Amino acid sequence: MGKKIVSIFIATLMLVSLASAQSNCGKFEKILSENHFYLVVDKSGSMYGQPMTDAKIALRNFVQNMGARDYAALIEFSDGILYSQRLTNNKQALLNAVERLSPNGGTRLYDAIGKALLEIKYSNSSAMVIFMTDGWDNGSSLRPTELSNLLPSQGIYVYGIGLGNVDQAALNTIANATGGKFEYTSKSGELSSIYNRAQKYYHENIGGNKVTRSQMVVRSLPPGQPVVLAGRSMGNTPLLISNLQAGNYKLEVNFSAGTWSCDLDIAAGMKGYLDARESDVSRNLAIMSVPHNAMAFLDGQFVGYTQSFGPKKSKSKKGFIFKKEVVNYDFSRQLIVEKVTPGRHTLRIVALPDEGFQDFFKPVEYSFTMPKMNTIIDVDCRTGEVETTTTEKELKSSGMAPRNPFDELE
Repeated sequence: MGKKIVSIFIATLMLVSLASAQSNCGKFEKILSENHFYLVVDKSGSMYGQPMTDAKIALRNFVQNMGARDYAALIEFSDGILYSQRLTNNKQALLNAVERLSPNGGTRLYDAIGKALLEIKYSNSSAMVIFMTDGWDNGSSLRPTELSNLLPSQGIYVYGIGLGNVDQAALNTIANATGGKFEYTSKSGELSSIYNRAQKYYHENIGGNKVTRSQMVVRSLPPGQPVVLAGRSMGNTPLLISNLQAGNYKLEVNFSAGTWSCDLDIAAGMKGYLDARESDVSRNLAIMSVPHNAMAFLDGQFVGYTQSFGPKKSKSKKGFIFKKEVVNYDFSRQLIVEKVTPGRHTLRIVALPDEGFQDFFKPVEYSFTMPKMNTIIDVDCRTGEVETTTTEKELKSSGMAPRNPFDELE
């Protein structure tokens, strides 16, 4: 009987905690004035001949029509993925990259879109990915469902272009993940007009509103939770909410255990990220990987990129009489997922390929039980090995340190 009363009491506390509206629960930054376009272009063998000729004409026209605040990057893909031109407003550099496109190989589309997102990460710029393909994806590590989670999680718009024999349903789903568009054509000669429409769509629906309107990205663990903003149902997490007028809003995310809510005061021209959690009875999870800059998905929700540097190390001496030198680790620079509920979870790490290293790293999927302690998971995508460490120490501003075996002795 006593155990039942305690369980009910804990559940009640959790519901009360979730029902209490929070403030300062998101990070908002001013949206930059530049417009960033990431042109993801299929250069597979099936693009040989007229399709590639027409694609180059379309891309040249796109570059020539760029305005003073427009920047673009060119990412080409076949069996591998190559950044043929990083983000720039140098039109000649972009035109040179377009001319170098040469068809060969397969169609690693999903990974190529992911590569563009890796470059954007959590930029507060106004960005859109424009992809063009003439075939079905083959060889990608990323799944279409993961892309559909990644895009709203980062708040990135997509304009998709399909030419000839493509998976229209999958491409349409990816483009619609953040309210973008997908266009299909069977004629490569129509590519120029489609790229022109993509450029116009961005400036009329995204770039033109960023000074007076704001955006917010709402994510949750677990994902797929209903979002209500100012009493209006908006959709399920992860969710990009655009064209917000400046003002005060109440944001609610409805979990089975209760409602997470937040009071927001949003200024004009801002972009913010908010992470809702089902329970405050939780611990933090640090994720590391080889290679670095890999994508991490927890229970299907994109939670971030592993960092490009290891944990900081420092030495100190502990002990009252016999002092021992111990190594302390600072994990504050690593990817830390806060408030992960104890219980079963699935972590998936995806390292995207570079040109010449297409198959060196493999995705790793790892099921684990999150204990009632902070946890560190280190994944090696070369070998598939996973190392898990737990610590009873609280997450502090200096980061999460692995357990020191001498602590208990002292």
